[in-house]
Amino acid sequence: YFFIFHAFGGPSTYDPSFYSVSACEFWTLDRAPAIGGSNVSVTLSWNSADCSGPYVGDPSTLRVARWNGSSWANHGNGGTTGNAAAGTIVTSGVVSAFSPFTLASTTSVNPLPIELVGFVATPVGNSVELGWGTLSELNNDYFTIERSLFGVEFEEVARIKGAGTTTTRQTYGYVDTHPHYGASYYRLKQTDFNGSTSFSNIVKVDLGAPDQILVYPNPVARSTTALIDHKGSFALFNSMGQRVLVIDNNDELDTRGLPSGVYTLKSSDGRFTRLVIE
Repeated sequence: YFFIFHAFGGPSTYDPSFYSVSACEFWTLDRAPAIGGSNVSVTLSWNSADCSGPYVGDPSTLRVARWNGSSWANHGNGGTTGNAAAGTIVTSGVVSAFSPFTLASTTSVNPLPIELVGFVATPVGNSVELGWGTLSELNNDYFTIERSLFGVEFEEVARIKGAGTTTTRQTYGYVDTHPHYGASYYRLKQTDFNGSTSFSNIVKVDLGAPDQILVYPNPVARSTTALIDHKGSFALFNSMGQRVLVIDNNDELDTRGLPSGVYTLKSSDGRFTRLVIE
């Protein structure tokens, strides 16, 4: 059982009868080869309290969905127990293939919390256009667009107000007019009214290969100073992509306290170089 958003496919992969697929949870079911090849019915449960508020509105419009490797297949509704707050649903027939399962809905009555659609980042001139949408939202306070040089440490770029709770499709967009040059990474952070957060997939964008920074000497000995070819703001990252040093309005790099290894020095305008500390 996974109490997280699935990452197996968006609306374009839904069975035609589905309005939405749960963004709260999923199960991975399998059949042990040694037990045999019998087919079984699959029963899933829900508890709206676990998914931060209204989750199911009408159990009769729920369906059991299975990711078949390329799309979300409909395994029907063979009956439910309980009510909208908590209950179970069973497939309408036996299942012969096993993989991720979750709840789906044929109508907008079941919020099945925020369903994010297609977070993309597109370079346009010297800017980056970001766009995404939702099929439904539940207690959604705001989105935060975050940006990273190496896809490890992210900084906030902008906040976009969410729609709260809605079953109407929403679209969002933002233009980053001061992106990093060269390759960089973006992700979307979603925050509920209660402060809980979730993240989108990370997307990469490339505004072209920037010029390299010149550093002398390179390699450089530990506990000494290297000279950078121009004064500016720089960040030094180790081989794990962790930022270990920040240089502001300077053209000197002090290596005292840094272990030997291979580093990447990147400037605020997107230029970079490989630096070896011996």
